[in-house]
Amino acid sequence: MISIISSTIFPFYTTEKLNKNLISNESRLADTINTIGSLENKNFDSIYVFDNSIPRLDNEIIDLLYPAKATSFDVLPYKNKGLSEIYLLLLGLRDLPDNEPILKISGRYLLNENWDFEELAAYDFAGKFDLKTTISTRCYYVRNKRILETILLKAIDYIYGYHFKIVGPRSFLKVIGNILNTNAEINFHESSISIERGMGEAIRALQLKTKELKLLNISGISGNPDDNRKEVNE
Repeated sequence: MISIISSTIFPFYTTEKLNKNLISNESRLADTINTIGSLENKNFDSIYVFDNSIPRLDNEIIDLLYPAKATSFDVLPYKNKGLSEIYLLLLGLRDLPDNEPILKISGRYLLNENWDFEELAAYDFAGKFDLKTTISTRCYYVRNKRILETILLKAIDYIYGYHFKIVGPRSFLKVIGNILNTNAEINFHESSISIERGMGEAIRALQLKTKELKLLNISGISGNPDDNRKEVNE
């Protein structure tokens, strides 16, 4: 089994620069190192860190992340950070072995002791769902990289396609206006549709064999500034 840690140890801040709830780069690095430590005794064949820091991670930082295999990728820092994570994962998946189960975890959470990976082997996807339309992307399991790639590509379709979806009178008028207007008001860079919703909708549409987990057995501090450094135990 493979573990993938998604991280942005050195974020490219824009409008968030003055947000007092931002986690420092030093804390992000320490948290990612701790994430790796929580995975080391779980019998993973390999631990990978996929990171989209700006600037890229240097060799000194990469050495600090050992025994994980850390790779930096150039990914556009979308205002919708979920899109950046999707493209980060798609880039990283290319060089992973086929037919290996994958646990994906975000790089500031610790994996606890209660995962039963043998039980999950029968499923395409296992994770925590919210009303079957969203998932927690903090941590989840997939049968192999091909399934994860399919989910991520389908999630992109949903996130981009939502701008053309009619869900009520206002969206109907907006879609018609965009069709008639050559200067359509569509901003994919900061789409309001989250990765959690996009992946949840993709998993449902693909009719994958899923295991809905009540708990992810992870702990850590939320990296979302709006969460005000909320402690996560789920």
